[in-house]
Amino acid sequence: MKNRIKTLIIGLLAWAMVVITGAHPVIAAELSDNVQANVTLHKRVFNMGEKPEENSQLNTGEVNVDFGGEPLSNVTFTMYNITDIYYEKMKKMTGDISVSQKAVIEDIQNSVNSLDLANKDGIDKITSEDGQAIFEKLNTKTNGKDSVYLFLETKTPFKPNITTVSSPIVLAFPIYKASNSDEINKDIHIYPKNEQAENSKKLANIDSFSNKLILNGQEYRNVTTGDMFNYELTLFIPTNIQHDDTTGYVVEDKPTEGLAYSGNLKVGDLKEHEDYTLKTDGGGFSIEFNLDSQNVKKLAGKKLIVTYDMKLTKDINPDEAQNNEAFIIYNPGKEDTVKTKIPSPPGIATGGKKFKKIDAHSGTLLKGAEFIVKQEDKFAKFEEHEVNKGVYIFTRWVNSKEEATRLTSQDNGEFAVKGLLDGEYQLEETKAPSSKYVKLPKDILFLVSHGQYEKEEVQSIKNTPKGLLPSTGGKGIIMFLVLGSLMMFTAIIWSKKYKKQINI
Repeated sequence: MKNRIKTLIIGLLAWAMVVITGAHPVIAAELSDNVQANVTLHKRVFNMGEKPEENSQLNTGEVNVDFGGEPLSNVTFTMYNITDIYYEKMKKMTGDISVSQKAVIEDIQNSVNSLDLANKDGIDKITSEDGQAIFEKLNTKTNGKDSVYLFLETKTPFKPNITTVSSPIVLAFPIYKASNSDEINKDIHIYPKNEQAENSKKLANIDSFSNKLILNGQEYRNVTTGDMFNYELTLFIPTNIQHDDTTGYVVEDKPTEGLAYSGNLKVGDLKEHEDYTLKTDGGGFSIEFNLDSQNVKKLAGKKLIVTYDMKLTKDINPDEAQNNEAFIIYNPGKEDTVKTKIPSPPGIATGGKKFKKIDAHSGTLLKGAEFIVKQEDKFAKFEEHEVNKGVYIFTRWVNSKEEATRLTSQDNGEFAVKGLLDGEYQLEETKAPSSKYVKLPKDILFLVSHGQYEKEEVQSIKNTPKGLLPSTGGKGIIMFLVLGSLMMFTAIIWSKKYKKQINI
């Protein structure tokens, strides 16, 4: 009777040790007959940091509706009968049997990759939508000994991003019910656990851009084309990156047309050409990891930081907000390719303004006028678009007028600036269109507002020809001139008549 109680206690204590990464042993009283049992694995996935701590959520062998986590489908478990391996190891053990059993199970867990499983017929089961994989009618006896089974997670889905898989599960028969220690459990339920982590992307120097815009309910940072944008990817490398069925792992960044990769790429401590290959395409890029690299294999389940720079290009559209979306691609070009998007940080947006130089009297379009852009005590440097002449892309601010870029009106009288923050600026005319015109004595105020570059009417800048006074009144002045002339003419006639009367 004492032995019976002892074995029952050992069995229950062994189950109490079952946790997220632990084995699942139960060595209890012997079965008199070879009965069969079903084992249901309930695969659960927890967010990183939310997985229960040791002993906070136990596998008891029975159904637990409050186990936590979410069901995880498409996980492949392979089951092996390792009864012979287990008992061979037990032969070498001495001392207390319960201590020996625990030591053997831990040894199997830690050395599972070196176990001789090649000659064993593994049975594969894939978890369903509810996370279950059911192994039915398992013999509880093997060659007259209590059976011992090993369950390995041999394939994990690419989505979600799994960073921790369940450790090997060792199950030794017979199993007794936790709710009734006298009754053998023939319907065993085990809850192996995984952890998932979400990759992320951020604008690392976002604090440099304090101006914010809300566009279509989303936050954007108001920027200029002179800014540099430092992006940071936090990647949690999946555990299956080292599996044979993973043929590719690629990070891809695809920006909108006005944004382009600008270099300074750093992929953790990995080396280009050895551990990864960088490819640039238009304004974007891709990083293809070398899965044969030992440095890459070591990253399985770990965090990798990728940093790089981007900048606005000459082809920026001031009316469109800019984004660059990053993706993870598993097995690119294969039938089982999986592409997942990394959540994006706030986008960026800039502005611009169009101008037209005209004759103040005739409306004739004037070319050759020169201007500088200023704001308070600073002056703007621009780079003229190599194709679209007269379109100037902002680069930076300088402290003197002499350093500022001269913007020139083209044959059609037009010129434009792009890449400025929303706000108020001044145009100072530094050269009139020609010697026939008076240079403007005062600065021209203009406003920049994102989204108004094409929508707003082109701002006209008028020059007055020399020798003509600018008109300061409306049509009403003509009536005053006519009336004045009539009064003078009447006065002259009256004066002549008055003189004749005096002479008479």
